[in-house]
Amino acid sequence: TFKNIDQQFYYRFVDWMLDERMYKSSNINKHIANLKCVLTQALEEGVTENRSHQHKKFKTIEEKETFEIALSDKEIDEIFNLDLSDSERLERVKDCFILSCCTALRYSDFSKLKRKSILWKGEKRYLQIRTQKTGKPVTLPVIDQRLRYVLDKYEGTETGFPKPYSNQEMNRQLKVLGQRCSMLQKVERFEEQEGRNMIQVEKTRWELMKTHTGRRSFATNMYNKGVPPQYIMLLTAHTTEKSFFRYVRITPTDFTEAFEK
Repeated sequence: TFKNIDQQFYYRFVDWMLDERMYKSSNINKHIANLKCVLTQALEEGVTENRSHQHKKFKTIEEKETFEIALSDKEIDEIFNLDLSDSERLERVKDCFILSCCTALRYSDFSKLKRKSILWKGEKRYLQIRTQKTGKPVTLPVIDQRLRYVLDKYEGTETGFPKPYSNQEMNRQLKVLGQRCSMLQKVERFEEQEGRNMIQVEKTRWELMKTHTGRRSFATNMYNKGVPPQYIMLLTAHTTEKSFFRYVRITPTDFTEAFEK
């Protein structure tokens, strides 16, 4: 019952998620946030008078940064050039992913693109959308040849864009797609949280692919090309440089190449 949810419950709940379920901190914080949301609503509706969740110690835990990849332009090109005539499903997944890599749009945004999102100014084409997470309007120039190809390919469809599967299915199929790419067979070694412990993990780059990889890849590739962060942020809709640089993935090779220029 609601009255049993107090600070001690919070400590037991966090311990259970860490020690029994072996959750990552990001997953734990989602559950804590959901619990606080339910308790707040119950309080507002008069279902309970329990205010334990408002205590300053009834909070999310310190979140450990997870290892994420960004694909280089060469890796994206390999995906783009894959012959997927044997799988209509993978072909659509590929087109959705290329769209994300060329626009930095989140799944929640590129899954809702419609024909009215395409704007022509003379011979120049743009994508206009109000991002779901931030509510900020974004105008994206259609410059990348890969993006032009995808838009031209779906010009005659109802929405004018490839229709994505669910986010979960997209993430599954992206790994199938990545397995076909020689560049994505490279093994990454990193630390990953498992409950209270950090363990050593080895995974190929295709195993780490997800829909959000497209957004990270766009930000990283633009930054590596020397585009100022404030300009990229206009396209990614980041509000602070701190949040933007969480998306940029710089490798030792990137650093060496930049240093030698």
